Amino acid sequence: MISTGHAALEVPPTLYISLYPAAEIDRSPSEFFNLLKAVEANTVAGKYQPDYRFEANMCCESDRKIHFSTFNAASLTSFWTQYRQTETYNLTWRNCSSSVAYALEAALDGALKERCSRGGFMRLLFIPELWIAAQLA
Repeated sequence: MISTGHAALEVPPTLYISLYPAAEIDRSPSEFFNLLKAVEANTVAGKYQPDYRFEANMCCESDRKIHFSTFNAASLTSFWTQYRQTETYNLTWRNCSSSVAYALEAALDGALKERCSRGGFMRLLFIPELWIAAQLA
């Protein structure tokens, strides 16, 4: 089995974004190359996990946590309400990482506009969490 890692996003107590395939996907080395093709044939049923504790009990605790203190909760909630209507999974374009990246994009939309002057904008370049978020996108 080839492990591809995992990403999730949580805003306790009501919002948890963690997408998995509903049934285990064959990730053997011989089939993995075919799964990396961004085609509709590789889209399978998806399943959202209910919360972090459930997921950690199924597998393990997360090895990294990034905390954002300023974000656009209304934009994130609106995104999640719409996004969760479709429960499909595709290893290349609708997976745990892309789901979290889209959610982060919604959550950070306009979140810093009131605090951002020229100097504030330059300080953004030194926030490690934003560099990590950019790597997810």
